[in-house]
Amino acid sequence: MPEGVIDAPLAKTFIPADLHDRAYLKPWLDKPWSPELAAEVFKKLDGAETLIGKKTVGGLPAADAKPEEFDKFYAQLRPEKVDDYEIPVKEGAKPDPEFLKMVRESFMAGDISKRQASKFMAKFSADLEARSAAQAAAQKKADEDFVALTNKTFGADNAKVLARVRKELDENMTPELRPLISKLDNGHLTIMAVAIEGILKKYTKEDSLNGNGGGGAADEPNVREEGRRLQALPAFKDQFHPDHAKTVELVNANYAKLKKA
Repeated sequence: MPEGVIDAPLAKTFIPADLHDRAYLKPWLDKPWSPELAAEVFKKLDGAETLIGKKTVGGLPAADAKPEEFDKFYAQLRPEKVDDYEIPVKEGAKPDPEFLKMVRESFMAGDISKRQASKFMAKFSADLEARSAAQAAAQKKADEDFVALTNKTFGADNAKVLARVRKELDENMTPELRPLISKLDNGHLTIMAVAIEGILKKYTKEDSLNGNGGGGAADEPNVREEGRRLQALPAFKDQFHPDHAKTVELVNANYAKLKKA
């Protein structure tokens, strides 16, 4: 070695032995310690410190990680309490508290962060509002179409006919079937109204249709006889018979005369 030159120690003399197997240190272990090497080391440390100081969440568990590892990771994202989730409510609206509770609990169960929940609700609420508006518009049009169709069918007597039909449905429909009436479309409702009105006109006296009284008690034997005759028909007994529904309507209309008497 030239005179006056000091043999610099290797970097591994300064690095603890239990760290010698670290990949990021291995390139330096057998290099002489020098100002240049020291600068390289400190720059790398500074870079690592900068990364540590950033507001990021690391350590995403692998797909086959244990459930507790996922719980620990997502605990860093989700809020501490269910009520911490903020759900926007339109001014003047009165949302169902149980529904809001269910949504918040679902967010918590899904390990959703507050930011994710807010973005989800912004999109979901807008879509839900648009869907509700479309349904309201469709219902309004359906109601208008029904009025137009029945006006065309019954003419000037539309209101009276529909009132009679509704009364007959209310008096003769069984409780378990009554909710299904609201699910019928305009065409089926009009067909039902035409059929019932036709039955009423055929089997009910004109003065009864006009609200001037019924057939009276003297008609009761004939009414009951007609009822027995109709119920003895195969079309009434066999619910799969093509004329079953029509025959049931005739039976109901027949016995409705007794209520009007």
